[in-house]
Amino acid sequence: MASHMKGIAVSKNQDEKLSVPSAAGDWALLVVGGQLNHMQDCTPAGWTGKYAGGEDIRSCTVAVKMVADPADTQGVAWKSPDPAHNGRHVAVLMVFDGAKVKSLAPRVPGGSADGWKNGPFPQITGFVQHDVPTNPLATFPDSVESLTNGAWGKDPKMSWSSIVVGYAQSAYVPPTDTGVRSRFGVDVQLQEQTGTLDPTLADGSGVRVTVWDGARETPTQAMRAIPEGAKTISELLSTPHFIVGHRGGSQSWPEHTEIGYTQAVDYHVHALEFSGALTKDGVWFGCHDESPGRLVPTLTKKAVEYTWEEIKVAASKTRYMPARLDWLIETYSQSHVIVFDPKYQLSKWKEVCDMFKGMEQKIILKSYWDSKWAFDMIRERGFKTWGYAYNSDITKEKYPDFLAGKNCDILSMEFDAPQTTWDPLKASGLSTVAHIPADVNQLNTGWSRGATGAIVSGVAAALERAA
Repeated sequence: MASHMKGIAVSKNQDEKLSVPSAAGDWALLVVGGQLNHMQDCTPAGWTGKYAGGEDIRSCTVAVKMVADPADTQGVAWKSPDPAHNGRHVAVLMVFDGAKVKSLAPRVPGGSADGWKNGPFPQITGFVQHDVPTNPLATFPDSVESLTNGAWGKDPKMSWSSIVVGYAQSAYVPPTDTGVRSRFGVDVQLQEQTGTLDPTLADGSGVRVTVWDGARETPTQAMRAIPEGAKTISELLSTPHFIVGHRGGSQSWPEHTEIGYTQAVDYHVHALEFSGALTKDGVWFGCHDESPGRLVPTLTKKAVEYTWEEIKVAASKTRYMPARLDWLIETYSQSHVIVFDPKYQLSKWKEVCDMFKGMEQKIILKSYWDSKWAFDMIRERGFKTWGYAYNSDITKEKYPDFLAGKNCDILSMEFDAPQTTWDPLKASGLSTVAHIPADVNQLNTGWSRGATGAIVSGVAAALERAA
């Protein structure tokens, strides 16, 4: 089938967990519908989801996850967090072939499909229907491939609820039946490029791009415009509510990977954050921890005890193939500011400054707020610095120096820290960043506190795709 769906499970019992076979690298999609408007967000932990509820649309959750382990799609719980939600509940779990599908990105459910019915394509589209026994299931036009027609939820004797899901590759007219309440759309990016810009001249000829590999030219099948971010630090800090992709969007895609950073760019982040570890043969790669073991379980020693080749071989057997810093710089430093955190290698601040010499308007160096000993030297060399703190730090002796800008140039605080913590940050007159919101509600909390920017982990859950 064109949708590349591998399996599906459905349920009308919220106490029943759903299971569908999968493999690492596949994509899973969970859709949950509730008869009443207070079912609340049913996104499972570790998934990226969007939820909407209201009198007209009732309740709908749409959540996605890239499968890291086949266990991710076994026993998936979808029960309402609200114990008082005693209406009808329905759910669908689907798995899509990761060899064909590069990513899934849910849109916010609503009462209308106007935001996606005309593209981009391909897309997964669907609706939750709540109806009386005499009314039929609504249907999509024949141009929309059926993934489930919802017959499993229809009841001929009593009121019922069900979910209909389809796969669209062109514009379509959604059903308008009275019982159709929540409508949802999920952007699909295939492994082969799908978005195209195909400029054709008046004489019928077109502009074509070819790739030269040193021996031959190969015409591209498609071109896609990649959104630009902030090209300089001054542009970034002057952008209202700027967004930094945390490890490339660590809650939306595998962290510190090429696909994660590329997806974050597609969601129009302004800057990209990279936590770096150093191998014993001098390669910087994406890794937040002292050891890569959290993401690559066979690598139990410190990163600095492995060569890059050893890390690459071990990581190739997981979904976490970490991006190299030189790849990130070559690929995105012309279009996006890079925020670099050397983590356990901060003592190598001089080598880091030498590595980025000439990129002082492109690179921000980030570390814990009390790293003044390194920040002073880094600032002397013309680089901007970013210090992150927590609400638990505000009583510490040197914290006033942080607020006064004596430690660093950019101040970062938990998005949900009390307003009494945020007010002195705002009063500093410096750029203030909320960390680390995972969805749009958390992001809005950061904005409400007065943050001028945010470093976001749930990029797909907090932002809209740019193209």
